[in-house]
Amino acid sequence: MPTRTHRSSLFLPLLLIFTGGVFLLSSLKIVPESGWNLFFRLWPVILIVAGLDELFRGKSFVGPIVAAGLGTILLLSNLNILMTSALGLIAQFWPSLIIAWGLDLIIGHHSRMAALVGVVVGLGLIGGIFYLAVMAPASALGLQSIPVSQRLEDIRQAEVEIGVTAGTLSLNASSDPAMLLEGSINHLSNETIDQEYTTRSGTGMLSIKSRGVVAVMPFSPSYRQATWKLNVTPNLPLDLQTNLVIGEQRLDLSQLTRMNLNAETVIGMNLVTLPRDGDRQISLKGVIGETRVLVPRGTAINVQVNTALTTLSFPSDWQRAGNQITSPNALSNQKRISLDVEQTIGSLSIQYLNE
Repeated sequence: MPTRTHRSSLFLPLLLIFTGGVFLLSSLKIVPESGWNLFFRLWPVILIVAGLDELFRGKSFVGPIVAAGLGTILLLSNLNILMTSALGLIAQFWPSLIIAWGLDLIIGHHSRMAALVGVVVGLGLIGGIFYLAVMAPASALGLQSIPVSQRLEDIRQAEVEIGVTAGTLSLNASSDPAMLLEGSINHLSNETIDQEYTTRSGTGMLSIKSRGVVAVMPFSPSYRQATWKLNVTPNLPLDLQTNLVIGEQRLDLSQLTRMNLNAETVIGMNLVTLPRDGDRQISLKGVIGETRVLVPRGTAINVQVNTALTTLSFPSDWQRAGNQITSPNALSNQKRISLDVEQTIGSLSIQYLNE
């Protein structure tokens, strides 16, 4: 009876080579990114290596092909070669790995025919994922564009709440002194936009929220084109709450010097530009993705960070003590910005504006 050759795993040595190579490139300044940021961009290589290692050992076929294929799609997305959301892909398609595992148990790997069937099924699964993630037509849902606006009326301060299911929320200061908020929303056609405004004791309360279920479309061109372009008044005290499920928040507060902000993103990116002068409260929360804070030089700011599986970077002239990070002049300036940042998985970077 012929004996079966058991090949030893190459995963651990290849993982060590990959990790060491990433940090070596960073330490030698061959790449401009920090080692952790580069690792975060290239981590799908681990998924590819794990899949190829299982194929090399001949232990199974469907799961390794799906793992290597999904890792390739994620890597191309992280390198901006494919216009898809890598983190969104994980949220949407991770169950495919469980399906592949179950199929491996059914098909087995004890004969050439089983191996052939496993390869075909694995390629079919990864082909379906690639089509749904990259090739799905933008016209599947379509887009609708609507204007939004709310006049200031007779109020002394305002509270604004914005809720977005999927897309890019861009917010800037308004140049119209008569408007509390104005702009446009280019939303997916399976969504509806609800707007409500009330006043109480000199405070205007505005709510603009989307309603609708976004399934496959977060990875299609339609998702990329869904945009909320809004401008809010810089002329009175304003408390702003933004909530985004999947996408990007690009919030320019440089001219909104009287605003307090609480911004939350489940999957995606928070990009926030701070004003030069402060004495305000800003809270940023991201579950999976990236948070970037752009700070003008000379801004007095105290940052409270709460991270888990997160890379963290900040200017070299700032000081860190535990979870507190402070700018050079934060302790001597009573009018400082208090920034509370929570990023569970991903990357958090604080950097000077225009650098």
